[in-house]
Amino acid sequence: MRLKELVVLLLVMPLSLFSQSRDDSITVEQFSNLSLEELMNVKVYGAARTHGQSSVTAPATVEVITREQIVSRGYRSLLDVLYDMPDIKIDYGVDPRWMNDITIRGIRYMDKFQILLNGVKISPPTNDLISVMENYPVHFAKQVEIIYGPASALYGADAFSGVINIITDQNISEAETRVTAEGGMYNLINGNFYTQDDLGEDFSFSIGGQFFYDEQPDLARFYPDLYQGMDEELQSGTFNTINGPITPETPVEPHKSHALMAYGLFAGFDYNGLKLNYFGNYGRNPSTMANSPHNSVYNHEQFFGHSVNMVNLSYEKQFDSFKSISDVTYSRYNLDSRSNFRNLYSNMEPAYLFAYGWMTKAEQLISYDMSDRFKLTAGLSFAHYVSMPRSNNLEYPVFGNDPGGIIVNSEYDFLLPDGIPANLIQTKYNSVGGLAQAHYEFDFPLTITAGARIDNDERYGTSLNPRLGLVYEEKEDFTMKALYGTAYLAPSPQYMYDRYGTLVPTNDSSTYYAEFMQLPNENLKPQKVQTVEISFLKYFNDELSVRATGYTSFVSGLISPVVNNETVESIYPDHLYPGTQYHINAIQINDNLGESTIYGGNIIIDYKQIISSVMSHRYALSYSYIEGYTDIDESGPTEERNLPGISNHTVKFRGTFKWGGLTVSPALIWMSDQRAINAASVQSADVTKYQTIPGFVLVNAHVNYDITKKLAVFLSGHNLLDERYRNINIGAAPESMGAGSAAVEFAGGAPQNPFRISAGFRISL
Repeated sequence: MRLKELVVLLLVMPLSLFSQSRDDSITVEQFSNLSLEELMNVKVYGAARTHGQSSVTAPATVEVITREQIVSRGYRSLLDVLYDMPDIKIDYGVDPRWMNDITIRGIRYMDKFQILLNGVKISPPTNDLISVMENYPVHFAKQVEIIYGPASALYGADAFSGVINIITDQNISEAETRVTAEGGMYNLINGNFYTQDDLGEDFSFSIGGQFFYDEQPDLARFYPDLYQGMDEELQSGTFNTINGPITPETPVEPHKSHALMAYGLFAGFDYNGLKLNYFGNYGRNPSTMANSPHNSVYNHEQFFGHSVNMVNLSYEKQFDSFKSISDVTYSRYNLDSRSNFRNLYSNMEPAYLFAYGWMTKAEQLISYDMSDRFKLTAGLSFAHYVSMPRSNNLEYPVFGNDPGGIIVNSEYDFLLPDGIPANLIQTKYNSVGGLAQAHYEFDFPLTITAGARIDNDERYGTSLNPRLGLVYEEKEDFTMKALYGTAYLAPSPQYMYDRYGTLVPTNDSSTYYAEFMQLPNENLKPQKVQTVEISFLKYFNDELSVRATGYTSFVSGLISPVVNNETVESIYPDHLYPGTQYHINAIQINDNLGESTIYGGNIIIDYKQIISSVMSHRYALSYSYIEGYTDIDESGPTEERNLPGISNHTVKFRGTFKWGGLTVSPALIWMSDQRAINAASVQSADVTKYQTIPGFVLVNAHVNYDITKKLAVFLSGHNLLDERYRNINIGAAPESMGAGSAAVEFAGGAPQNPFRISAGFRISL
């Protein structure tokens, strides 16, 4: 049987069950013992913080992935979950610094949403951008909640495009241990474990971990035109860059490598309402993602590694109508000090980076049930931050909290034999916040939720973010939501203090200078978003529901890089590198200049049918549309453009067919043409439109077979049609080269992995 015939069979076999009559279906226990309506009414916690709410009636747009779906769909990580969610675009392997870009409703990058574990932030505390891959495992989750839209009214800074809340099982009823092992093509290895136990009436614990390693396919086999000559260059140590041949002084490891590695660890302890939670992770990706091999060194020595460690102590107590939740959290982010890139911009020499950030936070939340209909929530928080943001490319790796270091390629015997000191910047700041929210259910089927949060940050002042939600539910088969929310994205130290570029000797060798450098701007302000959305949910019968959502967002204060503008001249009037007399011709900074209007919506059809006591199936089909326009310099000389980084049309299908112990879960993603993101990548015929690369069709599948109640085997397939497709990277500009790093990247987009398959087993003890 040919590959494409196999894929068609996997998709068509479960779909053929639609021919069964509704009269043949009976109510039996299956999957998670929930009907379609019950599945869609799963209690969620991220939309209110102090108490659970039905996902249908919560004042937010929420997608919930249950533990049963995690298992049946073969999700290893949060990235796998997000691939299947409506209104979310994943661009895989597109950035050498953090591997993947994630876009939610047209708002790009991982610093725009918060990742939580049981309501506590486990994304970087100072909002540094890091990879999201198998470093965020989900095998120990009871459910994963994806809350769309701004949520600063509850969570403060950085809950800009959404909140993702990973919920573990907080009520352990019996001891359980699960172990999973998986291996696949191109030396993929994945293993995880989870154990939980109740050590008496008042004490319980749960621990889970995951390790992942993937050598990845050798893309030179599948895209030979893009990688031609790479092996010869690695062996010879001379690279045919776009600026001509370069032979670096530092020896080049000749063995090609493009491997990924990640791990994550969770531990939770509960003693009579006193909870201690730990989460730690590490993710490592090649620093050659989306780079042309002639302009970058592809071996195991060039990589970026990021880690986050969080410890949270909380105490929850119910006093009649009052509920109190007290939290203390410590969280730290580290950029692996060995992280480096080696490309044209470092003259093919290793250039190391250094960064860290940590936060100590205390928060008190109180809810009060004034009646069965009226609930009040209030909270106060204080956080202290310390950050040494990533800046300056370094000659050597440095370690410790207060490192030295010198700027890469700045050692010249006739000027400074010891090089130019990097002068890495450490910044400290405090933030205070308070929130209040009221929830009221009227006599008629309408509930209203209104609240606001005010935050004061020592860097940029005060931000106020209100929230309003109206939910109308009629006869339990029709629900309408009208939502308004705002959020702000605090300017991370990484954006404020970003520095890169090269200082080189002048022609007469008397001093250093630079043609171009990125320098800090400490005066950055928050980016802000306002979103209005309306959604409808209709149950047509016990098996079929349709959801429709429409939204409009206005984003202001967009941070954009600018060169030699008025702000630059006010901060650096003499064009000197800070603390020196070294002149810079063109100085670039990050500034609050842009604004965007984004609008779109989706339709989701959800169908579930129980055929017999051993046979059932469920399917979800979504169509998403998005459009918008952006002004990158806020009424400046640059014309307004269409929205970058999106696909106008996206279709996603996910099915789950169960027959006895066999579960088959096919998935399909179709995307229309993808728009570039580089500010210079506009169409030559129309500068108000970004260039595009083709869309794609991606077909995946997961098959699970329960041999016994304790033992299961599974098979996962990725890109079953073996398509050659691309995703949007910074350098995507098929008509002409974009600006900045585009010169060393693939102009046609980042090439994606071919057909892959893996298999494994899962044991429950």
